[in-house]
Amino acid sequence: MHEQFHIPPDWPVLVVEDTEDRISWFRKRMPKAVFAKNAEAAFLALEQQNFKVIFLDHDLHWMHADNSIFKGTGKEVARFLANNGFQGIVIIHSKHVEGAAAMKKYLGDARLAPFGSFEINAETNV
Repeated sequence: MHEQFHIPPDWPVLVVEDTEDRISWFRKRMPKAVFAKNAEAAFLALEQQNFKVIFLDHDLHWMHADNSIFKGTGKEVARFLANNGFQGIVIIHSKHVEGAAAMKKYLGDARLAPFGSFEINAETNV
């Protein structure tokens, strides 16, 4: 059973994800979302726009499967959000269990929803 996230189409959404098939999946459901494939792009997007929802992955490079790496990972983005008092909704969609748990430590209110366990409904008439 999939969890359902209703995200109004006019909400500004940031998706921090580097995998093309996942980006395509998100883009089909939220065509207006902003996509950041690495931590630097996420920081730049966060400086340029206020987002209501952020989907956050941990492994933004194949080397990030090693949970000891911090620089450039979703953990670095999570710390940035926490340090800047991000007030929106954060959904940690990483399948990397340890990485997701580490991000959740920075963002206590974030939802843990591994990719593939949820569906996004962005229809206005629901």
